[in-house]
Amino acid sequence: MASIVALLSLSACADDLSDLLDVEEQELPRAGEKSESERGMDATVQVIDASDAEAWSYLDLSTGAIVTPATPEDSREWDLGFRRYLVALNGGVSGTGGVEVAVLRDAYENIDRAPLDGYFTDLTDGADTDEDDDLALVAEGSAWYSYDSSMHTLSPNPRVYVIHAVEGDYFKLEFLDYYNAAGSAGYPSIRFDPVAAPGD
Repeated sequence: MASIVALLSLSACADDLSDLLDVEEQELPRAGEKSESERGMDATVQVIDASDAEAWSYLDLSTGAIVTPATPEDSREWDLGFRRYLVALNGGVSGTGGVEVAVLRDAYENIDRAPLDGYFTDLTDGADTDEDDDLALVAEGSAWYSYDSSMHTLSPNPRVYVIHAVEGDYFKLEFLDYYNAAGSAGYPSIRFDPVAAPGD
């Protein structure tokens, strides 16, 4: 999370990263709306409405549905939570679902089995310059995005995440974009597919 603080210091006119990434609001897709990938891939892209700066959107990877758990901090209904550029796992400090992630550098198409090890989850704030929890998909070294300080935009890092989900299944997941078709921030596009467990 130290990298986030460094980025924020580049702009005196913004209080947080989400302010930097806002553009004029236009017609927006519905939460969970699916559209064809703009990168020529066969897979369907799921667009998550994470535009609310206060409320989380929760995704169940097994069904591909956006869910609304009554008590997200103690629920097995969701695997990933989204709020603006933040992504939480239902594990560690963020939830009781035991969700873990491993980061791979291989091409999405080449991954058909989950790795044996290398998994980690969301942690309480460590030795960095902020007081935020260390979310696995936002932490330095494993963050899903790169920040362009000249354009004040986010772009996905070339990483594939293998998620060990609440129900014990494994999924490969890739971030494709942070902006919807209208150019509005807070709409991460992802694609994900089940993969075989490590021992299968």
